[in-house]
Amino acid sequence: MAVSPFAAASRRGHRRATSKTLTIHSLPLGRVFSGDHQLIIPDYQRPYLWSTDQSLHLIDSLEYAIAAEDLCFLGWMMLVQKSSSELEIMDGQQRLTTLTILWAVLRDLSSGKEADDWNDLIVRSRHELSGHESWPRIAIHRPNRQFFAEYVQEPGNILDLITLPDHAVETESQRAIRDNAAVLYDQIEDWSCARRKELFTLLNQPAYLAVRVAADRVSAYRIFAAMDVRGLEFAPAVSFSADWQPIRKWLQRLARLPYRDWRSVAVWAIENHSDAPVFIDELFRRLERLCAWLLLLGNNPGLRATRFGRLRKELREGAGLDAPSFGLNDEEKRLGRGRLDGELYRMPDIARYVLLRLEELLGGDPEPRRPDAISIEFVLPPNPLPDNGWVRDFTPEQRHSWVYRLGNLLLLDRRPRHGVDRVDFAGMKSEYATAGAGFALTTQAFGYREWTPDLVEARHQALIDLLVTEWKLR
Repeated sequence: MAVSPFAAASRRGHRRATSKTLTIHSLPLGRVFSGDHQLIIPDYQRPYLWSTDQSLHLIDSLEYAIAAEDLCFLGWMMLVQKSSSELEIMDGQQRLTTLTILWAVLRDLSSGKEADDWNDLIVRSRHELSGHESWPRIAIHRPNRQFFAEYVQEPGNILDLITLPDHAVETESQRAIRDNAAVLYDQIEDWSCARRKELFTLLNQPAYLAVRVAADRVSAYRIFAAMDVRGLEFAPAVSFSADWQPIRKWLQRLARLPYRDWRSVAVWAIENHSDAPVFIDELFRRLERLCAWLLLLGNNPGLRATRFGRLRKELREGAGLDAPSFGLNDEEKRLGRGRLDGELYRMPDIARYVLLRLEELLGGDPEPRRPDAISIEFVLPPNPLPDNGWVRDFTPEQRHSWVYRLGNLLLLDRRPRHGVDRVDFAGMKSEYATAGAGFALTTQAFGYREWTPDLVEARHQALIDLLVTEWKLR
């Protein structure tokens, strides 16, 4: 007999009991949509209203996880155990509903055994020998349940769904289901079979959810109430999601790193302290600082293995936020500052991470863009034509000193056209206007009327100071 993945996770020890009525697991995404349980969205929940931007952000996260072959934290959900086979979704239903729509789109774009595999994530198959009946993995908000069953959970109807006219959808939720199905279909219609297989494989590996299971609804509400530190009127989804949003941001930052050693510490924190988001937020802040410093020192797997090994041991022994391995001594801080002052452009992995962190610190938001789709460019070119303004404004020594350093770098969302390095600063601003739109770092650079050695030096020092303050390197 098949077993609920939540119960199975508990027996393997991947949980932390905070009371007799609560268990916590971190599960691969595929295992949430498997087993003999059904996920039910109760009528007291808000209806499904995710925007298309939110759906695109979700598929972006999954695509990045495929490309990076790295951990992809997709958030958390709160479940209430109604029976051995039924779990109420108290929070997380918007994400789970969107994922079901995604599975349905992938199913209808596939055929044969591949389509059957995707459908198994949507509908539990009937078992002849055991007598188990077929049922949908998720039963959404009752007023829209039949609509969802007909157009999403029933195979072959996605194209009918995305072409429904406005007069054929009766509620805002049905409109959101249609619109999100359409945008997901457009996003993955051209995926190859191999690409779809990569995503399916990902579901049982590093893409996971933090899952809380309460024995009853009262216990679940108590958990929410305990976390509503603002003293405002209780609103479950808002309260809990707000506490976890900073943690999601830390995971998004860490996922940009070109190495994976940090993952074991992150998973340990979520599995052992998922009832303490403020603690995890601060722990991830210290973890990201350590990871950034290790990145600045270059590709040194031995150093990382030693440092993270000590850190894991200290955390298991209860050191918490005071774990010595989180700390940096004066010499380590000096080394970090020195690397920031160097020719970062020649170290692409370091430059990409540093510039994206600066983008955040300057008020931008790099998350909608995948890091591997971002181009790092310089303003002052390394080999300007002898008759343009760069040669007049910079001596060869100044150009050699600044061209590859932080003060001369910016971000674009595409590679510039060939020959752009032959124009002056005004021409470069015109050429980069579209490619740099939306990047605070680039907008800041092109806000200057001219690009001079003194300006580059001042910008360079200001950007370093931002990072030194953020990472406490002084």
